[in-house]
Amino acid sequence: SASIMNPSVFFFFFLLTFPLTNAQKNVTVHTYCFYEGGNFTSNTSYSLNLNRLISSLPDLTPTNNGFYNFSVDGEVNAIALCRGDVKPNQDCIGCISNAAKQLLERCPNIIEAYIWLEKCMFRYTTRAILGRMEPVPFDHTSSNVSVSDKEGFSKGLGELLESLGAKIEASETRELKFAAGVKGTIYALAQCTPDVSISDCRICLSQIFAGVPTCCDGKTGGWWMNPSCYFRFEDYPFFDLSVISQPLSPHNNDTRTSDQGNGKGRSKTLVFAVVPVVTILLVLISL
Repeated sequence: SASIMNPSVFFFFFLLTFPLTNAQKNVTVHTYCFYEGGNFTSNTSYSLNLNRLISSLPDLTPTNNGFYNFSVDGEVNAIALCRGDVKPNQDCIGCISNAAKQLLERCPNIIEAYIWLEKCMFRYTTRAILGRMEPVPFDHTSSNVSVSDKEGFSKGLGELLESLGAKIEASETRELKFAAGVKGTIYALAQCTPDVSISDCRICLSQIFAGVPTCCDGKTGGWWMNPSCYFRFEDYPFFDLSVISQPLSPHNNDTRTSDQGNGKGRSKTLVFAVVPVVTILLVLISL
């Protein structure tokens, strides 16, 4: 079931945003440091376990879906995920390891934090987070470049959003919870962490898709992300196009309990309204 963080908590997060260029690889997109959640001091049990986990990441074994779940002594809980088109090999593991190191540097001594790089994400906390959908805190960024045909671009993006939602709902991709597509000159992908249910993934992405007109209307590209799901579109290919030309095989979630512990300058029709936006707002308001 969904466990949604109180929206007011969002204001206690520290946000770092960096512009992306098409040549950059695995750049930092967003970092959140949850200051309200408290901090830790060096040489405490939490500090030692967190560093133990992060130092062990380069030695991870590749999984089928690029997803990892960690729990160190029941004190440090973490998840890591690579973008769905990234092969779950050493490139994926290297991205996760880099993300974790960056997170420690950007959120020193903070108990809870998460980071999205261009091709992977990593988060850690003391809370139990596995299987819990958390659509907040969220953030988004868009291109500074406007499209020449706003109406046509928005219509195409809306159709693409609907298609991505349908692909994730499809049985052959339910475990991976990732979809990518192309509509004309629009390239987009959407993804949820594999540990959340398909219904929670639907809610998470519905919230993102509903916000696209607000953040990115008439722009050539945009990102929207939160701890549980992610969406990006551009007017150029930014992902491995082979994930579109061949069916995605089903993957089993890889969850682990550990004793050990990297675009270019940044539309309006929303579909994928399987869960009405009003429902999401009511859920958030009721918290």
